[in-house]
Amino acid sequence: GNEYANNVGISGVDTASLSAANEAHDLSVTVTNRGTVSQDGSTDIVRVSAAIYSVGDDMTPVWEADPFTVPVEMAKGDSYTVSSANPAPGSGWMWGADLDPGIYNLVVSAELNRNDGTADEDGSDNSMSVTLMLGATLMDACNYGDSCDSFDPWNSDPYLVVSAAYDMAGEVSM
Repeated sequence: GNEYANNVGISGVDTASLSAANEAHDLSVTVTNRGTVSQDGSTDIVRVSAAIYSVGDDMTPVWEADPFTVPVEMAKGDSYTVSSANPAPGSGWMWGADLDPGIYNLVVSAELNRNDGTADEDGSDNSMSVTLMLGATLMDACNYGDSCDSFDPWNSDPYLVVSAAYDMAGEVSM
């Protein structure tokens, strides 16, 4: 098969994609060395970055993470996770505290800069996009579990975010 010598890629993104606006959320990005050559972490640089864009705007970021350089050697198959829980990037990888209700695109990327000038040989796995839907807390006067007859939106253009989960593994009988 086609196996590249120099190839890093995004192998996972973990964050809240449906949530309330104006709340801080952790962003966790896992990058994996998919190439046959080890990336040594000092002269072979793997840089991870993230930005959030408002859908429909001019692609100006509304939030950007502090770019992070992976500080360890990564042999073939090794992964490294960047998140605010990791002390190195810290709170620079928390997002959402200043974002209003709306629909956003989170774009994460990993780029390889080798000391010999060799670029990543397969850029198809170097970035990933996640849609984020942030809603307002519309029923803030009601406790969850209590019934409410009415609620007042706190802004003039509210978004409603609904999340549902289904267990399709069980039997269906009619």
